[in-house]
Amino acid sequence: MPTTLELAKAHGAAEDRRDVAATVATFTQDCLYTIEAFGVSLQGREQAAEHYAGAFAAWPDFYNKEVIWYDAGNDVWAKAYVELTHNSEWNGIAATGKKIGIWSAAHFPRARDGLLLGEHV
Repeated sequence: MPTTLELAKAHGAAEDRRDVAATVATFTQDCLYTIEAFGVSLQGREQAAEHYAGAFAAWPDFYNKEVIWYDAGNDVWAKAYVELTHNSEWNGIAATGKKIGIWSAAHFPRARDGLLLGEHV
């Protein structure tokens, strides 16, 4: 069984490929996904997959350029420098067409089934 850190890294790599199925495959079936700063609160792989499909469409060049991992066993945190171009509306925010880079923090807790319980950004 992969460690929580291995699962979180696989999740990040799938995001970098903009592979929705592989990204949500790291989550348990009833996962929780939140981005509190933007009011995003989702439950379950289906909602998470819809979110990722929309995000990857809005940001077709999304990439975790630099990631610093913090491994605490059943909990992993990541500090990531993310680059993307905002090409279409996302979560009610109109497209700017601009390339941006931001630092982000995420928490990946482990679920009882061994997968990730979710992601909290």
